[in-house]
Amino acid sequence: MNFLIQPTFNRNFKQIIAKQKPKILFQKLSNLTSEKIKIIFKLPDGSKKTVEGKTKETVLDVAKRSDIPLEGACEGNLACSTCHCYLKNEHFDLFKEPSDREYDLLDLAFAVKQTSRLACQLVLQKKHDGIEIEIPKTQRNMAVDGYISKH
Repeated sequence: MNFLIQPTFNRNFKQIIAKQKPKILFQKLSNLTSEKIKIIFKLPDGSKKTVEGKTKETVLDVAKRSDIPLEGACEGNLACSTCHCYLKNEHFDLFKEPSDREYDLLDLAFAVKQTSRLACQLVLQKKHDGIEIEIPKTQRNMAVDGYISKH
């Protein structure tokens, strides 16, 4: 019986891998053309931390890599509001307009402001060099309070 299941699994697995190769190749190529930029995070305690990001990655990716306290429970799939952050007024219009889905998820976040965004939806470009992102004092976390995922 395992013999009959195994070939089907292998065929499906190969199909999945074949679909992933172009995505992986694109990610590697985009890393070659990305430029480094500085991002300033204003932490919930009021302190500021300047970190280095790359164009074409999201603010959530930079935050995760830099140990900034943003959970991102859905890992950037626009399915939660745990990466809620604030932009300065002058930086808000530098990003693409939020989608209806992002607005719907922001309705679930605590202490939403006019400049609230989800960090997973903020794709960095050269024009974002030096932007300041504020992390709210309260967040709706999916994990136990105080937990910060590390990937």
